[in-house]
Amino acid sequence: MTGDCGLVVEQRTHHQSTATVADCLWLVYLLESWLPGVRQWAQSGTDQATAAQTGTGTDVIALPGWTAPALPTGVTPQLPGALNRIFNVVQIIRDNSKCTDAIATALGIVGTVAADPDLSAVQPPLTATVSGGQVDLKSGWGGYAAYLDNLELQKDWGDGKGFILLTITNSTTFTDPAPHPATRIAWAYRCIYRVGNRQIGLLSSPVNVGVGG
Repeated sequence: MTGDCGLVVEQRTHHQSTATVADCLWLVYLLESWLPGVRQWAQSGTDQATAAQTGTGTDVIALPGWTAPALPTGVTPQLPGALNRIFNVVQIIRDNSKCTDAIATALGIVGTVAADPDLSAVQPPLTATVSGGQVDLKSGWGGYAAYLDNLELQKDWGDGKGFILLTITNSTTFTDPAPHPATRIAWAYRCIYRVGNRQIGLLSSPVNVGVGG
């Protein structure tokens, strides 16, 4: 029974390897031969259409034909999803405890480690809108959400004391809860990203709104 199980596993592994090779060869043909040919034909068709509309000459237009490049020996059309199947097989290999780093490197299935981005110059956007007796603030993560923790919002009340902390939040939207004064005054807001307990990057450009009155 043990021998039969081993034979089944060996046959399944061989079949999977053969199928993966077939998927690879099929994609190589499509991406390196068939697709460039399609694009060249499409460009030729565009050129002829342009000539038909605004070209000159004494010969009638000859429309380009399209003949797909012949399949190389050993290459056969495969079912949709070939790339996904290849990735699945690669993941199975990587998850196998017998797949050492040396083996993975030899197979070319070791990806590069993405370095953390330089956050020293990131600067958040900020808009402020007065709506219904309140100030709505909106910012964004600028594509760095995975590397940032919070957003620190600061406010200048227009009292000569400059900017002070308004709130620290992990949301990119915030409504200033302060009631508007009876007399007209200008409030200003700015923000900066935070990682852990420290500021990171640059302060946003301040935005000003008139409130009260």
